Amino acid sequence: MLKYTVLLTALHLSILTDCKSIRVGAPISMQPNDMSKQGAPVVHVLVNATINGHKVGLEYVNEHIFPLEIDGEMYDSMEIVYAEDEYDTAIARQILQDWIDTDAVDLYLAPYTTVADPPVGDPLESATQVLEENERLVISSYTPYNTFSDYPRQWSFSLGTMISNYMTGTVVPLRIGGAKTAIFVQSTVSFVGMCNEELFKFLEQNDISIVKTATFNDLTAREADPMHEYPEDLKKTLTDIVLDNMDDDPDVWYICTGNGKIAKFLRDVMYEHDYTPKAMIARCGPSWADFDGYDITKGYMMCISSETPETKFVDERFGTLDQFKKLYTKNADIETYNTYSDTGALAIGIYGELLKLSGTKDHYVLRDFLRRYTTTTYKGKISWNANHAQENSGFLLQFNISMGLNPISPYESKTADHVFPEPLWYERTYDKDRYKTVEIVFGVIAGVCIASNAVWLTYLVVNRKATTIKAASPIFMYTCLAGSTLLYLHVYTRYPSVSDSVAACHLANWTLTMGFALLFIPLFAKTWRVDRLFDATTLAVIKITNMQVAIVVGVLCLPILILLCIMMAIHPSPGVTLNQIDIHRPYYDYYTCNTNKAGRILGWIIVTYGILLLIGGAILGIRVRRIEYKIYDESKIIGFSIYNTGFFAILMAIISNIDLSHINKYIVFSALLIVANLITVNSLMFHKVYYIRNPNAMKISDSGSGSTVRTIRRSTLHSNDHELESVQTDNTNRENDS
Repeated sequence: MLKYTVLLTALHLSILTDCKSIRVGAPISMQPNDMSKQGAPVVHVLVNATINGHKVGLEYVNEHIFPLEIDGEMYDSMEIVYAEDEYDTAIARQILQDWIDTDAVDLYLAPYTTVADPPVGDPLESATQVLEENERLVISSYTPYNTFSDYPRQWSFSLGTMISNYMTGTVVPLRIGGAKTAIFVQSTVSFVGMCNEELFKFLEQNDISIVKTATFNDLTAREADPMHEYPEDLKKTLTDIVLDNMDDDPDVWYICTGNGKIAKFLRDVMYEHDYTPKAMIARCGPSWADFDGYDITKGYMMCISSETPETKFVDERFGTLDQFKKLYTKNADIETYNTYSDTGALAIGIYGELLKLSGTKDHYVLRDFLRRYTTTTYKGKISWNANHAQENSGFLLQFNISMGLNPISPYESKTADHVFPEPLWYERTYDKDRYKTVEIVFGVIAGVCIASNAVWLTYLVVNRKATTIKAASPIFMYTCLAGSTLLYLHVYTRYPSVSDSVAACHLANWTLTMGFALLFIPLFAKTWRVDRLFDATTLAVIKITNMQVAIVVGVLCLPILILLCIMMAIHPSPGVTLNQIDIHRPYYDYYTCNTNKAGRILGWIIVTYGILLLIGGAILGIRVRRIEYKIYDESKIIGFSIYNTGFFAILMAIISNIDLSHINKYIVFSALLIVANLITVNSLMFHKVYYIRNPNAMKISDSGSGSTVRTIRRSTLHSNDHELESVQTDNTNRENDS
């Protein structure tokens, strides 16, 4: 017979000799005899947490349930008997058999030997099979996967949610998202049951094909260690896995390890190589996002956990999760909470409640009660299926920039009400690049338009001595093209993917405002000059030089420039506001720029100023619309451009204030901006092309038949000083000449 040592025969000793204690036996691995065994480095660390959880459970049952009359006898307490199994299945089996033969304990907890060192091949290697064969009830306090191998489970109840159940639970939302392929990146050491054959079959039944399974050994990598201390060969293996498989671009990356930092490292390698996985799924806990260097703006990983603080569940014995943590740290006299303690406490609490409900230690009766048993914990409802597996699928958590660690399943775990219809998979995360196609389309269009401005600029420079170009003052045409280019650049500053950037807020403000000013104000000034020249009432020569017009342009642009500078001075870092359309569908979230009250006032002043310029330009356009000297027929085009600008400005203002989604507003606004800009610039430029190609069109138009003397004002261009002067001459019609 294999020898073993009883570490602790009782955690609660009865003072009264005439009362008895219910004895719960638990083989446990305090000192694994072989640290190279699969899972051994992890298990012995978790044993203390389990024992401390048992203390919390014992305190509850001994204070709130005992004393009890059981099978006609009084029992005043419950106690636990631990036995060292040295992380050896054979030793654990012998411990259990000895307890059964001697009737040394009343109830059983599954040993950590079976949990951490699962049976391979022969089911007789399972320690808990001894309990099944002898028809003894056993509760596994924490079972990451199938503790009990393939042996028929009639007496074994898994309290913890199986990791394989977590993984299986992710299939449904992924199917909603249209996932078709999956890859498994599996540790040879930790939680080998996460990605087992059962899960493979389930995925295939849901039409998700497994493109590859890659393995790595993280035996020497502890999650508590910083990543730079991990073995270089392990990091190289993980990097190679990413590089070898990212071209296949599987829809789902299953990271099968209990080490959350491994999953983070894999994700970082992906982003370093400009690869964004559609979904990554890994095991994690509530503190997973706190790992050093984690940046939730880089990606959106989903993880699976047995608990989350974001829950409205309240345990019937221990209260909320926070309340349980306080009990745990107080009883264990430690500062750090470990999640493996909660199922240890719950296992003891359930045993106490079963004894109270049934009034017997008979294992057949207790099993029947346990099959019908349901209780609410801060993990959710605890109940068992026909295979005695815990039906609580755990929590599916997702990281995203707007909500941080966000539970997405089960929905009743959230503090909010159940969401129906359920969000689709792609709706569950905020993705700053979700509208990349739209951005590319408008980026290309704006780029082509900017290139066309460059072509027009070249055309103006080449033909700068042509009469119609001189009359239009090339310097102001250059200014108009500069303003037009700024407006095209505004399309880039409004990209949804950069809307969370303060720099984008500043650039959007400047490109739109100064673009309008540089495009419109030169047109306004030139129209003003034409109106002055042809509205003269004397025969004196009127000279309005380009410098004078430039001064007018500068004076009109200066208020806008000053106001923009003041806005930056009083609010150099405008806030970026996250707008949540639906808290359960972060995909539709978007960012907008905001400013303080003074900035908003200055903004409205700029808008008002622009409206006044539009009105003034419209009035001037009406005044010069009948000029008949073709060299100045540009005035009609300028008038048309002013009306065009005003029309599209009104449309864009309407679009900005109606109920459209953020992306639709961007599309419509950008389209209107590009169209208005194209019409304005190309109307002006094609007018020049027409008169350069048809110089005879630049003549004084016939006044038609009639007997009256008509007086027009003809302007002459002096090439030496680039002045325009108005000379009043008389001209009669052909009838008077004859």
